[in-house]
Amino acid sequence: MRDMTSPTISLPHTFRLKNMSSAEVRITSTSTSCSCTDVVCSRKLVPPGEELEVSATLRATSAAVKHERIWLVVEGGQPVVLSLRGDFRSSVFAFPDRSSVDLVAKDADSFNVILRRYDDSVALPSISVLNDAGMKVSVGEWRRLWSPTPLEPGPPRWFSRIEVSRTPSANVVSAETISIGVEGAAPIDIRTNGSPFR
Repeated sequence: MRDMTSPTISLPHTFRLKNMSSAEVRITSTSTSCSCTDVVCSRKLVPPGEELEVSATLRATSAAVKHERIWLVVEGGQPVVLSLRGDFRSSVFAFPDRSSVDLVAKDADSFNVILRRYDDSVALPSISVLNDAGMKVSVGEWRRLWSPTPLEPGPPRWFSRIEVSRTPSANVVSAETISIGVEGAAPIDIRTNGSPFR
């Protein structure tokens, strides 16, 4: 398992295969089930009784469990299929408490970003505003919302209040969404045109 603390995480693994036959084995090519997997063979010719090292690297840009395959094409024989599994988890999960703010009927509105932090050893993530055309955005500090107890276990929850207002020169906000980036989590998009559903 790897924790998603940077935009791209690489998970390396080395397979060691021994030629158990009495003949030399020639690897003619390799292929993978995904472009997220890189593979390098230590040699193309493997004499009887010797080993071949296959170095594989699985990459991910978001939290996921990946199951990928590697094919080694053997001259005059069946392909060798190797399986690689990577468990990429994020130490944080962020989501808004509302799907929209109303900057059409109102000059200002707000919402909260809720954070679940699965690893207390990881610092609270930074928050950035990815687009704010025609808006003024204020990001509040993280505050504890809920702590686990023996009767109610789970990850601690934190919140940050996001205040959004139209700039004085903007009568209408041109951007239909505001995007908030929380380090280590997927971007959060909030509609700015209001909604009856909160």
